[in-house]
Amino acid sequence: MAMSRQDAINDALARLSDLGFTYGPNYAEHGPMAAEAISTLGYNDAVADWVEAYKKDHRPHPLPPRCQPIDDADEQQWRPALGNRSRLSDWYDHFRQELAANASHDVVRRWAPRLIDGHAGALTHGLIRTSHALRGLPVEGKPTQLQLDELARGLAYWAGTYQMPSRRVDPTPLVALPDAAQDGAGIALCRHTAFLGRVLLAHIDRPMTPVIQLVHTITSAAAIRTLLPLLPCEFAEDAYEAAQRVSADILARVVSAPPAMTNAEPPHCQLQWDDLAARAVAHRDEHVIKLTDACLHEDFIRPDPIYRAVAEAIQRCLPAWS
Repeated sequence: MAMSRQDAINDALARLSDLGFTYGPNYAEHGPMAAEAISTLGYNDAVADWVEAYKKDHRPHPLPPRCQPIDDADEQQWRPALGNRSRLSDWYDHFRQELAANASHDVVRRWAPRLIDGHAGALTHGLIRTSHALRGLPVEGKPTQLQLDELARGLAYWAGTYQMPSRRVDPTPLVALPDAAQDGAGIALCRHTAFLGRVLLAHIDRPMTPVIQLVHTITSAAAIRTLLPLLPCEFAEDAYEAAQRVSADILARVVSAPPAMTNAEPPHCQLQWDDLAARAVAHRDEHVIKLTDACLHEDFIRPDPIYRAVAEAIQRCLPAWS
């Protein structure tokens, strides 16, 4: 009998329950995010094996010691704790308490507007982990404690790694991107990810580190889309503007010459999404899986051949797990 999505996600979270926020030399934990993406791509039965393989090759860092509780009612107390990695356990405790006392969507509605400007920290992984945790919640019925704990981890990592983009960044690289006021934030995000897909494809032969940085300009923008239905309309434009600033910050570090906005046709990809999804899951690299998932959803909302081209190219660029 095939495993259901909720069973696959909860089984993965149980297997990953001893993980914290980082592994190795301060890399973000990807296990829960990629597990949810594998399920979303339609491969619930592959999630457990992927998680076990991930655990063998990733040694998690322990949680930092607790300092003092976060007081949500006192902005002068909680705001200085933003971006302080030594307070990650305090943030985790806080969001676990918040989610125990309030509906998950209410907690996100309260905190996402506070955190969105600082999603550049940890290469946007706090935002992305929150987004995957949100998507993993059941459409109907109550979330499990495992799911609430994972959402608490996502929000805690976002708060604890809060970082504004550099004010010294030259905005030239994204000058041709759309203004959210022109078409609305939803369409602007589509044009944003399509443009950045073309940038990524133009730099796909660069070393792995800059390529992965460019991947996160797309996956973080797609993560913002997950938040939009939960938040007031006025949040959408602010969120899109934050995505522009963070993408410009990443491009300034990675791209030597300002990319031009282009609608040029990318190389033709003969593979359909079913094939690309199957190959991404077989490839097993967490960035390949998450980017394929993000591109599939962006292509569904506003079709553009760049998304399949990027999903195919990233599978050639990054090494598959042996």
